[in-house]
Amino acid sequence: MTLLSQTQPFNVSHLHFRKQNTHAMNIKIALIGCIILLFQQIKGQEIPNGNFEVWDLYNTWTLEPEYWSTQNNQLTTPVTQDTLAHEGDFAMRVQVLPGFEGGVQEIAYISFPIAFMPYSMNYWVKASVPDGNDLENVTVTASFYYLGQEVYTDMDVMYDSITTWEQRVMIFPPIDVAVDEIRILVSAGFVTPLGGGSWDTWISIDEMAFSNEVSVSNTNIETNFFYPNPCRGTLYLQTVTAGSILEIYNLQGVLISNEQAYQQNDLTFLPSGMYALKLKTPAGESFQQKIIVE
Repeated sequence: MTLLSQTQPFNVSHLHFRKQNTHAMNIKIALIGCIILLFQQIKGQEIPNGNFEVWDLYNTWTLEPEYWSTQNNQLTTPVTQDTLAHEGDFAMRVQVLPGFEGGVQEIAYISFPIAFMPYSMNYWVKASVPDGNDLENVTVTASFYYLGQEVYTDMDVMYDSITTWEQRVMIFPPIDVAVDEIRILVSAGFVTPLGGGSWDTWISIDEMAFSNEVSVSNTNIETNFFYPNPCRGTLYLQTVTAGSILEIYNLQGVLISNEQAYQQNDLTFLPSGMYALKLKTPAGESFQQKIIVE
């Protein structure tokens, strides 16, 4: 018996179709990989010991929050545990100490690598600011760096005491800039070398964390109490209570304007740029939001 083999004709179009499918599959796999990597970066981008639960004894023989640097030494401890934490056992308190003429500014800070600028930084605050003014206050500052150069800094300046835990949010602008490091600084007290402010000035921080929520609206974090944004000179408030005050800060935390709030407000005196607005009502309510002035 003779076995006759039959060979099927080679179809080039089938091979081309398979190549296209393989190429498309490779693109999908690459995209999935990028999404997974981005998710891992977002999930892993955390503030070390941001809940301030871990404290260690260092060479100063004083307790300090792990990963954070302080001005504690064997004689003075301006940074201590606050056992009345918002959550957990401890918060971090930074308090001024007596100086030549009053309380000298004290700080705690941390620096660590970061993959990208997050959407915001959230934290809970208590503070005592008996003599709040442009020089004496408590602050939280976040500075972003790339290759050792500062690219963006935001500052939350508090001039008034906060008697109960209050959540505050520092929202970073959606700017396209490379970052590889962040430095967070918490300070309290008078800013001159000799002091001169109250010795009872302090700030407690707890549950400090990044948020990577992406949104074009800040209504879930801030109250949109004005329009338009960007503003070209005239700012309109949604509602105004008699006796309300409108404060304007630059991004370095310096108070630029502190005036009576009206339904229609003139901002033509401001140079183009980004600012922080704070509306204070006679009832003690406070609303804040960033604005772009063109």
